[in-house]
Amino acid sequence: MHANRIKTATAAKILGVSCPFVIEKMRRGEWDLGELKRGFGRDTPYIFANKLAKHVERSLDEIDAAVEEIEHSK
Repeated sequence: MHANRIKTATAAKILGVSCPFVIEKMRRGEWDLGELKRGFGRDTPYIFANKLAKHVERSLDEIDAAVEEIEHSK
């Protein structure tokens, strides 16, 4: 079973972009990857596996495999 939340850095690697780019796209409402909690001077993204899978048109299993590979290759 997969954890539904994904780290911003991991999602950015899957998408092939930087973390600030992911946050900016979420802030503008261009990418629906989860929730963006607005804070004082800093926004906190909550990226969900199911929304990332839908965005990149992949299955949850493929996203889980990519997350596993990225996070355990460190």
